[in-house]
Amino acid sequence: MFAGDKQGVWYDPSDLTTLFQDAAGTTPVTKDGDPVGLMLDKSKGLKLGTELFGNGDFSNGLTDWALVASTSATASVLEGCVL
Repeated sequence: MFAGDKQGVWYDPSDLTTLFQDAAGTTPVTKDGDPVGLMLDKSKGLKLGTELFGNGDFSNGLTDWALVASTSATASVLEGCVL
């Protein structure tokens, strides 16, 4: 699909086999209206991969993250969201 070593993704929200209700990919989406927490990239063969970085869910605060927008920037984590 991506000729000449071009990078890209292929998401298909109509294909329920690529949708999961949780970020870990353990609870599949089975019907319309189910929440979607993970959509697999069909260009990667529908396989879950390793995380690209540590602490991706901010469960350990801002560990492994760096603020680069401004040297005076501040941030905090509240319920898994960065503020």
